[in-house]
Amino acid sequence: MRTWHSICIIAWCFLLLASYTVSKENTPEPKPEPKPKPEPKPKPEPTKPAPDPNPEIIARNNMDMTVCAGEDVIGYISNKQDSWAQFYVFDEQGNPTPGLGTCGCAPVGASMDLWLWSCAEWPQQHVDWKGIKTIPYCTRMTTCPPFGQRLTMDAMQRAKICQGSQEVGLLYSTGQAMPNSGKSKDMVAQCSCSTGGNGKPSIFSCEDATAMKVFGKDDKSNPFVCVTPQQACDAGSEIPKS
Repeated sequence: MRTWHSICIIAWCFLLLASYTVSKENTPEPKPEPKPKPEPKPKPEPTKPAPDPNPEIIARNNMDMTVCAGEDVIGYISNKQDSWAQFYVFDEQGNPTPGLGTCGCAPVGASMDLWLWSCAEWPQQHVDWKGIKTIPYCTRMTTCPPFGQRLTMDAMQRAKICQGSQEVGLLYSTGQAMPNSGKSKDMVAQCSCSTGGNGKPSIFSCEDATAMKVFGKDDKSNPFVCVTPQQACDAGSEIPKS
């Protein structure tokens, strides 16, 4: 009787163990909670470079207009909101001195990148009015563009400059010589032609010998010579005496 009782108890224990195992296998495991994403760190603000004391850099950074008289800078016109349209210059220490006048730049034409300087209140200080020989104008550049040399109204062709059979330029009565490029910036001043004759060619030369490179390579065996403007370069005759 005891044996049967023991067997029943053992069977009952196995039944409980099997039921617990099945229920544990059928119970879904809890999903792990997602980890919170770390907040992005704020990017550090870029450090601003120290202001450049160069007046040209200051004017360029402010998008100011440069006022020129010929090839010389005479001042700037501010485009900043707090000092808009004020004419200013830089002192010897590189500090701007604004408030010298209320000025602007009037466009010459819609397609021309050039403006004339005009003021409602003309600056009375820091501008050498007597030294201004040309009409002041405005430019977006930080420097005034160089002007090329100009021929005077009474300039006349005096000679044709040749090297062998090739024409390389023209000499004018003012002593200015223009290379075949036709660019005024390449013009050379203080040039002349030697007196030829008796079988000798008229040699072209300039005070600044290094500037003659705009006409080509100087070759002693094939020098630059002068002929009259009406003659071909292989004529080799002398120019008329002035």
